[in-house]
Amino acid sequence: MFAGIRTKNPFSGNGIKEKNGFPFKAFRLTCVGLIFSPLLLFSQGNTLSFDYFSQENGLSNNQVHAIHQDSRGFMWFGTSQGISRFDGYRFTRFVNNPSDTNTLTGNLVRVIFEDSRGRLFAGTENGGLNLYDRDREFFLPLFGKESGFQEASVNDIKEDKQGILWIGTDNGLLLYRENGRITRVVPEESSSGKRFSGNFIRIMTFDAAGKLWMGTNNGLFVLDTAANRVSPFPLPVPESLNEEIWELVIGDDGRIWTGTYDNGIFIIGTDNHIAQHLIPDPANNRSRTVRAIARDPKGDFWIGTRGGLFIYDQVQGIVASYYHDERESRSLSGNSVLEIFHDKRGDTWIGTRTGINYLVHTKQLFRNFRAMPNDKHYLNSNEIWAFHADKEGKIWIGTEDGGVNIYDPASHSFDYLVSRPGDPNSLSSNCIKSFLDDGKGHLWIATFRGGINILDRRNGRIVHIRNIPGDDTSLSDDRVWCLFSDSKKRIWVGSSLGIDQYDPASGKFIRLRKPGMEAQVNWIREDHQGFLWIGARDELLVYHPDNDSLFRFNEKTRDFFQDSQNRIWIATLTSGLAEYSRGKGAIRYFTEEDGIANNQALSILEDNNRFLWIGTSNGLSRFNPETGYFRTFSGKDGLQNSQFNYGAALKLPSGELLFGGISGFNLFDPLKAGGSETGAPMVLTELRIFNKRVEIGTGRKPVLKRSITETGEITLPFNQKVITIEFAALNYVNSQNNLYSYFLEGFDKTWTDPSVNRAATYTNLNPGEYVFRVKSVMPGIPDAGNEISLKINIYPPFWKTSLFKIITFSLILSLIYALVRFVMNREKLKNDLHFERIKARKLHELDMLKLRFFTNISHEIRTPLTLILGPLEKIRNNQVPGEQMKPLLEIIVRNARHLNQLINQILDFRKLETGNLKPELADGELTGFVQGIAAQFDHLAQEKEIRYGFSAMSDKIICRFDGDKLEKIVTNLLSNAFKFTEKGGSITVSLAVIYDRSEMKPDDDESGTRYIEIRVKDTGKGIPASQLDKIFIRFFQSEEKNDHQGTGIGLALVHELVKLLDGKVFVTSKLGEGSRFTVRLPFLEPEGEIPGDRCDDERSVVTPGTSGQGDYDAYTREKIMLVVEDNADVRLFIRNHFETSFQILEAADGYEGWELALKTVPDIILCDILMPRVDGYELLKRLKNDERTSHIPVILLTALVSKDNELEGLAGGADDYITKPFDLAILETKIENILSIRKSLQKRYSAEIVLQPQNILISPHDERFLKKVMEIVENNIGDPDLDIERFAAEASVSRMQLYRKLSALTDMTVKEFIRDIRLKRAAQLLLQRNMNVSEIAWATGFRDVSHFRKCFRRKFGMSATEYANGI
Repeated sequence: MFAGIRTKNPFSGNGIKEKNGFPFKAFRLTCVGLIFSPLLLFSQGNTLSFDYFSQENGLSNNQVHAIHQDSRGFMWFGTSQGISRFDGYRFTRFVNNPSDTNTLTGNLVRVIFEDSRGRLFAGTENGGLNLYDRDREFFLPLFGKESGFQEASVNDIKEDKQGILWIGTDNGLLLYRENGRITRVVPEESSSGKRFSGNFIRIMTFDAAGKLWMGTNNGLFVLDTAANRVSPFPLPVPESLNEEIWELVIGDDGRIWTGTYDNGIFIIGTDNHIAQHLIPDPANNRSRTVRAIARDPKGDFWIGTRGGLFIYDQVQGIVASYYHDERESRSLSGNSVLEIFHDKRGDTWIGTRTGINYLVHTKQLFRNFRAMPNDKHYLNSNEIWAFHADKEGKIWIGTEDGGVNIYDPASHSFDYLVSRPGDPNSLSSNCIKSFLDDGKGHLWIATFRGGINILDRRNGRIVHIRNIPGDDTSLSDDRVWCLFSDSKKRIWVGSSLGIDQYDPASGKFIRLRKPGMEAQVNWIREDHQGFLWIGARDELLVYHPDNDSLFRFNEKTRDFFQDSQNRIWIATLTSGLAEYSRGKGAIRYFTEEDGIANNQALSILEDNNRFLWIGTSNGLSRFNPETGYFRTFSGKDGLQNSQFNYGAALKLPSGELLFGGISGFNLFDPLKAGGSETGAPMVLTELRIFNKRVEIGTGRKPVLKRSITETGEITLPFNQKVITIEFAALNYVNSQNNLYSYFLEGFDKTWTDPSVNRAATYTNLNPGEYVFRVKSVMPGIPDAGNEISLKINIYPPFWKTSLFKIITFSLILSLIYALVRFVMNREKLKNDLHFERIKARKLHELDMLKLRFFTNISHEIRTPLTLILGPLEKIRNNQVPGEQMKPLLEIIVRNARHLNQLINQILDFRKLETGNLKPELADGELTGFVQGIAAQFDHLAQEKEIRYGFSAMSDKIICRFDGDKLEKIVTNLLSNAFKFTEKGGSITVSLAVIYDRSEMKPDDDESGTRYIEIRVKDTGKGIPASQLDKIFIRFFQSEEKNDHQGTGIGLALVHELVKLLDGKVFVTSKLGEGSRFTVRLPFLEPEGEIPGDRCDDERSVVTPGTSGQGDYDAYTREKIMLVVEDNADVRLFIRNHFETSFQILEAADGYEGWELALKTVPDIILCDILMPRVDGYELLKRLKNDERTSHIPVILLTALVSKDNELEGLAGGADDYITKPFDLAILETKIENILSIRKSLQKRYSAEIVLQPQNILISPHDERFLKKVMEIVENNIGDPDLDIERFAAEASVSRMQLYRKLSALTDMTVKEFIRDIRLKRAAQLLLQRNMNVSEIAWATGFRDVSHFRKCFRRKFGMSATEYANGI
């Protein structure tokens, strides 16, 4: 079926030849034995890639004789023109300056050595030994003129176990001891052989026995340092050859490698015999001069010669050689190798006559394959588009214009399959886009503009398949971009005009004409479920050929990969790497912001560690899907180039990966490419102030007293505000990509974002202490970086120092004090005079106010006194007819009330001033109360013929208010209104509850705050506007003449009382039209809800015209004194004295007194002893033995003065015994004391009774009574209908006796007593937690649960629930 002709088999290879026991090749031999297994590898694909540093980069000179890395991590290079120190960014030069003694004493540096104490030495030619001062960053000469060694050439330095330095010079051996003493070593020489004295010592080393081996210009010598005896060590060198020794190195096995100038290497065994003679390349005479030998961490020896660099494996021998190759820009820069050094990372520094070659082991991971004309060890074209690995292990590479390149790893050479015009058995095009092995021995090759070429691997024949115009069964287009065979072995072809499916039975193609499939198709892949993923020109298509389902996504793509975790990844052209779902599309994009090398992702592979490798147009990224971390590699890491091509990626069976780009391709082992990294040492490299470098020790007060690298703290004056700190991580691998983050404690809030910027600049730092911290950052490895810090102290200017501030502040204070004293004294004199004037004026005004007040008050008092005394005088003289008696008495009463009101006002003012006047709120009906006050002025309104009325918004307003103070407020306002309203005028009083939204509180409802508003409006003469703000000032009176002068305290009292009640009073007035006074008080909700069983004390309920009586008449609450005396004058005398304080009851003998005592239960009894019928002793006995009267105090008043009589009376229970005649004042005092003591006992009994029911501690006389009433309440604890009548009946006493007895013992009314017992019982039940609150309320006799809750809160200060929970 395939057409073509047989061609020569292009897949044969060449063997490897050996010379002198070592494998060599005529062209350059290369190896990566340091990184990979020690294999003999050929071709440019295995060339080591060197970085190069020369004078153009800042190196002192290109001839590098010595290389050293010090303990801090700096690299030091000794050249023919001084020393260069390298920090990864720049070289710092140290050269000889004849006019400066603190410089190198010679420019040609032969050796750089650091001893165990960290001291760095440099040996120069004809300049002796130099010691580096790290603090001041210069070299000090150690060989002074007095030493005699000033012009010695120091070629090598070694340190023994005692810390003594052995110095090899051009004129023998020297010792440098710790104390700085330098001595020449003059050993005892053997009697035979060469002479040691005066030899040019070039190199030295100590062996395991402590012997010093010395290579000289005259052969090899061994010094027994213990015996100070030297002997030559003969080498088998022909006499005609040079015997100079240039290198001595001891291996782990103790063998000494000796590099000579003209005889290669002699390996001396531990038995001091020549074990081996090695010439690296016998064919290369220049390789006989061995200038450097170094052992790498792997154990291989690197050998530097005048003819190139060689690597010696102790098992295989020479395994690699490296030379300068003009065709390879990154090959060894020169063949004459002077020094080799392996640093702490294991990387290799090679000093040559042409500069420094730096070999980074990580850069050797990527084997580069690039094009080189006419060399079968190279590609024939650099631009790579496709890969294929066959079963023989050969790699087929599709190029842009070189056809197919076939690489044979065994021979490290290429064969080429190209288009040859006129040869039908050649490729139809040299632009190769894809490969496909159909599993039948055929390799399909997709070409651009050449259709498909099918190569029969068995016979080499090639069949060309092209588009046939007009034939829909032929290939749709000759521009073929991709070939793919699915899991069912169906072959799919993507071309510029869509997708074709190949039909193997007919050899024809079937075009898929689905939406989106007729545009250019760049790639085709299949997922594990059999769906084809197709990258079209502008779309991503997901197609299942079995059920014809199709998903379309608007995405420009270049590759597909389903990883080992079945996640689907898409390489996009604009959005980096995308994780996709077949049904939902893109789940997440990973772009440059996430760390991918470039947003133009082109190819995806997965390594055996499940990392993804993504080729992009600007680097190769390794991606960890689990952590989301990217690590990127570029051309600087050894890649062929940073730009890769799509489709050019392949994973070999060995696990190695292939990625192709515009400069060839890379082959590498991904498992070795992701090795762990550690942070490099951090150092501070420079300090700049105002962008000018700060030199060490310069200035009167130097900022840097030592090198910034050695400095941990600096101090700056305040005016050096712009500072720059430069730093470096001593990582020499692509150091320009090192990332840093820094943070200035005391200034910055957070660490800066990682960046390659290695300098931090701060401006305008305030005086204070700071700590500058900087660390190297390794993306994805949080703890890998190292950190260094620098403490920065910025001194304030002298005028901001504490001492200056204290002195200045003290001076200012002194000046201010002096000035203030002067001004104060002057002003004091002025103020004293001014105050005296004001004081005099105020005193005068006060005197005038007092005079006016006393004048008015005397008038106000005299008038009612006249109207009281006049009628009384007429009545006393019987000058008043009977029909005139009542009017006169009304006049007397009215004026007496007015006089009483006046006096009460004065007293109230006094209480206000002393703070003794407090609100006394009580529940009451406000409308009737105010109406009752207003009604008291009805008679006055009739007399003055004034229209007078009262109105209220509601017939009944229930609230809490202070009746006494409200009555005074309304009375004063009405008195003021009637005073200034003329005949025929009108006065109205109005009462309302209003809402004021302007004073709403957060917990108010939407209607606002409620107030009680009382208005008194009259049509009097009015108040001048100039006096409106003064009328509430005490003693103020209008200066206008009028007939109604008052005291000037009425309205002032109103203002103070309203203020006391948290209210406000307003006045509006117009002259000639009248005034309106408005009192606004807060509306307070009543606390009692059930009139028959309210929590408030019954005595506090206020009704108009009363002073607070409760549910029993005044008789029961007024104090009663019973006087039992047979002498009527004595009774009259006592009555007249005490009737103002007590209700006086009289009895002529003890029997009558007993009857009255039982009936009235008086508060106190005054009793004579000698009386008819029942004497005083008998009466006392009855009173004290009857539980109804046992509590009543009794005072005996008698003429019996003997002690026996007094003792008998007191023993009978009398509270006091007073003999006649008696002093009323003493009697009154004793009565008050007795009643006061009884009052205290009432409180005690009340507290003890209500603490716990049935746990009472009282006197035995009243115990039976109290136990009885307690038992009655306990028995009826749940009965809400227990009233006073029933209670008295069960107690077998009258209502009067019950009321007064309980009041005398507990100071409670009967209802209060019952309620207290019930509430305390409820408290006990709450603590038992057997019933809820509602059940307890009913069980203790409360009809309403809400009423019970209010009473309980009033009694205990908390809710029943809180009490039960122990809050």
